[in-house]
Amino acid sequence: MVAAPYDAPTYYAPSYFYFANLSVSIPPGTTPYNAPTYFPPSYFYGGMTLPVVTPPSVPTGRDGAAYSALLSMLAASGAFQEVIFGGPTQRNQAGSDSYPLVVVTPKGWEEADEYDPALILRRVSFVLTIVVQSQDGSSQFDQLDQLSSVVKSVIDRSDLGGNCLAALTRIRAGHYVCSAHYPEQSVELEGEFSSLIDPYANNSALS
Repeated sequence: MVAAPYDAPTYYAPSYFYFANLSVSIPPGTTPYNAPTYFPPSYFYGGMTLPVVTPPSVPTGRDGAAYSALLSMLAASGAFQEVIFGGPTQRNQAGSDSYPLVVVTPKGWEEADEYDPALILRRVSFVLTIVVQSQDGSSQFDQLDQLSSVVKSVIDRSDLGGNCLAALTRIRAGHYVCSAHYPEQSVELEGEFSSLIDPYANNSALS
C-alpha cells in the first residue's frame, strides 16, 4: 500500500488544524491545510525528494476493463498489501512491508464459435502469483492456502464489472512454487474469464 504524501488531503484530518465541529472557511489568500505549500517537503523528509509512484498499468485493449475490475476486487478484499499487474518478476517493485502481495499476469486467450455461429466466445486465461514472507523461516503454506481461498471467493463467478460471463469466471488450478527469493514463498493460481463477442457489431462499428 502506498502512503499518502505529505500534501495529500488525507495526510492530516481537518480536525488536526480546525475544530471538527466548526465550519471554518478559508480566508482569501490563505493557504488551506492540505495545500502542497502548507508544509515544505523538508519539514517531513529533510529535503529529500519523494519518488513518484506510478500506479500499475492495465492494458486498454479488449480485456483491459475486465483486468481493471479484477485488480480493484483484489485490492478491495483487504487481504493484500500490494496488488501488481504484470510479470511475476515485477514483485521486485514491492517494498519490504508490502507482503502479502499478489501479481496478476495475463497468460493468453482463445476464441471459438462452435457454440453459436453468430457469436464468438472469447476465453482469457491469467495467472495470479500470491507471495508471502516468512521472517522466521517457518512454512507459510497455511497462509498461502487462506489467501488462495480469499481470491477464489472474490473471483469465482464474478462478472468482473459486467464485462464477462459470471458463470465462466473462476480459479481452476494452483500450485506452490519454491521461491529462490528467501524468505518468500508463493503459490500460482490459474484462472480464466470469458465474454461473448458479436463479430458483426464489431465490423459495423469499424465501417
